[in-house]
Amino acid sequence: MSGRHGLAVRPLPRVDPGDRATASRIVAALADVKRADFADWLLAKSDYYRDADARPNLTAPQNNINMQRQLGLLTIDIDVTKYADLSLVDDAAKRRQH
Repeated sequence: MSGRHGLAVRPLPRVDPGDRATASRIVAALADVKRADFADWLLAKSDYYRDADARPNLTAPQNNINMQRQLGLLTIDIDVTKYADLSLVDDAAKRRQH
């Protein structure tokens, strides 16, 4: 996990979800941008969830592949978990916790 990414995602889970002002101050300081640039969507319903360990959401691409199969765009089944090596993410998460 890169230093900046780790800094950006780790403080946010400790912030009260209702305290968007604090979260936006943290992100603005880390990204060196104005709070107004993202204050409308950060931690709002229009924002996307980001795993604190940077673990990818394998369900989303699997659902896309399944839909392509149902529509006849793919002729084979593909299991994304067979092609996803999460060992680096797991190792980084373990190091961060210790």
